[in-house]
Amino acid sequence: MKLTNLIKLTAVIPLVILLSSCVGQEPNDIAYVTALGIDKKDDEYVYTIQFANPTKISGGASEEGGKGGQIVENLSVGGNSIYSGINNANAILSKNLSLAHAKLVVVSEDVARDGLYDITDLLARNGEIRPDIYIAVAENSQEYILEIQPVIELNPAKYYQLTYEKNEFGGVARNSAVEYYFSNMTGNRDCVLPLAGTANTDGEERSEHSVSESVSENKRYEDAEKYESDFENNGRNYLAGQAGLKIANKSETIGMAVFNADEYIGKLGSIETELYNILSGQIEENYIEFYSGQTSVPITLRINQKKKPDYDIDIDSKHVNIKVRLEGELMSLSKQYEEANSINYMEKELSQMMSETAENFINDVYDRDIDILGLKGKLKTKFLTWQQYNDYCENYSDKDWDISVEGDIVISGTSIVKYR
Repeated sequence: MKLTNLIKLTAVIPLVILLSSCVGQEPNDIAYVTALGIDKKDDEYVYTIQFANPTKISGGASEEGGKGGQIVENLSVGGNSIYSGINNANAILSKNLSLAHAKLVVVSEDVARDGLYDITDLLARNGEIRPDIYIAVAENSQEYILEIQPVIELNPAKYYQLTYEKNEFGGVARNSAVEYYFSNMTGNRDCVLPLAGTANTDGEERSEHSVSESVSENKRYEDAEKYESDFENNGRNYLAGQAGLKIANKSETIGMAVFNADEYIGKLGSIETELYNILSGQIEENYIEFYSGQTSVPITLRINQKKKPDYDIDIDSKHVNIKVRLEGELMSLSKQYEEANSINYMEKELSQMMSETAENFINDVYDRDIDILGLKGKLKTKFLTWQQYNDYCENYSDKDWDISVEGDIVISGTSIVKYR
């Protein structure tokens, strides 16, 4: 054998050995965390760890459906950090827990009030955790995690993905833990996070047989306040835990938690979240309702947002004009609406309603010195140097800005109204 061939063979043998042997842990020895809840009790952290039960998941598909109690297991432990909690859980379980496939971290409002920087810093720096992991705020994260009962989804990771990426529903804020972390690092904007919550059914037990037999009356439904505006007038401004009237799954995700830098300020409902998503260009499709001046029943419109809003910023007058364009299709029209009125009239009427409602909402938020639209970050394009930007921001205050909204809703693709 030639020397060169011998050298090549010697180099290949270690690779063959590595490929034919197992390196690291066997998949069957690992329990994969799907969601993690963080609460505080007597100044200590309590971690509720939800991990998948692989024996109940058929290849990760979602055709058959199942109950949350069948497809996941839950365990609560104490600890000073996420990883001390994982270590404590590993002392209880036979398998080792892995965060490689974790989809959601839910923190309680008590934890959020202390700030989430340290938690999101840990999530952002860890190579095991995926960067798109979702983070949400709940009154009680343990209760939210334990009450999850996905009735039509068999894969728990897919359940969280579908829940927290609903671009077809405007009532949920969308943000990842890493986005929260970098927003705080850069100071470009104040963050919002999705709001998680639990319905109150007074402990009614669910049926073992079918979804239709397991629904329970939600005692919190009537707590949802009605929104007083022309746009989405009289609709309920749901917070998480209030949306379901008769429900099987008590855990809900709707509304948003609002932060000023790393300080948790409070929560806003589904309609305010919808307005935020419109102003930040995050709605792909949504249903809205409004009352024309001629009708006593709402008109329903399906809208989509194909272009992000334009922000016209004047740094001298401290005025921002937000131009929002939505395309809509009529889904219902009251008989009281005069057929002779044109679509153009309705477009102008609805555009004005949306403009006024969105303007009132966003000015109310900015009067509280909260920059959820990231105006401060958008100002960077107005300066030639970093020093000029820093000098301008020395006395920056969100309260100083006057914000107007210029809405443009175009109605098309409908056979309900015949006249233009």
